[in-house]
Amino acid sequence: MLNGCPPTNHMILHNYVLARGLGNDSNTVMVALKMDDVSKAKAMAASPDLKEKMKQGGVTGVPTIYYEENVVTDTPALAAATVRVMVTHKVKDWDAWKKEFDIHKQMRIDAGIIDRIVGHDVDNSHLVRIVFAITDMAKAKAFMDSKELKDKMAASGVEGPPTFFYYTIAKKY
Repeated sequence: MLNGCPPTNHMILHNYVLARGLGNDSNTVMVALKMDDVSKAKAMAASPDLKEKMKQGGVTGVPTIYYEENVVTDTPALAAATVRVMVTHKVKDWDAWKKEFDIHKQMRIDAGIIDRIVGHDVDNSHLVRIVFAITDMAKAKAFMDSKELKDKMAASGVEGPPTFFYYTIAKKY
């Protein structure tokens, strides 16, 4: 049951993570759920009942909903207070980008960044989302702002600037 929404015959969503944005995004809440069936999840997200429950729960504005195919999920236990960042960007070719991304894992670790989830939109493999845990914010921000990273991203086929959403986990289910 999702905040009073009646369960479906086959639960299509499983509670996973509730997170809160940091800094200027402190009023932004992220709910990450695992889904069993994309079309049922999309239908539920479009339902008037869910929209009403969200309104009752204090959601303002139009929520952004992503449907992801997670190709890598590495989620050993970390402290809930560990800062995470979700990075979103477009790529020319998923496979070429992923190959380059994998080559540079140690560079990310050295920068205080741990890969958590790597995936792409279920309907568009050119839209990539990555979740990282940050063990050293100063090193991570320096790395993310570095010319070296920008050059590697361009060489791997990233199109345009990425977006970053920094957050902490409020609760796991």
